[in-house]
Amino acid sequence: MLKEYEINASTLMIIPYRTDYAKVIERDRTVFVKRKPKQIIDDSCKFFGNNYQGRCMGTKYLINVTVKAPIIIEETKKVIFFPTRSPRDENCVWVSANNLQRFIKRDDKTVLVFGENNMYEINSSYYIIDNQVTRCIKLEKALNESKKYI
Repeated sequence: MLKEYEINASTLMIIPYRTDYAKVIERDRTVFVKRKPKQIIDDSCKFFGNNYQGRCMGTKYLINVTVKAPIIIEETKKVIFFPTRSPRDENCVWVSANNLQRFIKRDDKTVLVFGENNMYEINSSYYIIDNQVTRCIKLEKALNESKKYI
């Protein structure tokens, strides 16, 4: 069990596990962290120079989304994560938009495909994931546009 964890380029998902733990799935390994998923998101935002609230304000400014807002974890590499539910919900899973290749509807659940050997079924509807991915695309586009003025 790890006490600290920063999101990196190989992080695929952060899943709630037990009461105060998170299961972090990376391309080549799974780690268990003694932090809640949202705490890992906040810690990673801080590691890259901001915090969760600041990133939420950035998302609101760029694409006017405040509910289930995708978060820019790191700007230069455009690392963006999105929640599958309200971030206040204990069952909220955080997904890497950058690593997600596609998603498949399976009844009332969704299979997230990150690569040939990285497919995971989550308890979230296809339409929620589709909406969240669309928001991430808009956020990345707005981030690119804002950088043109710098």
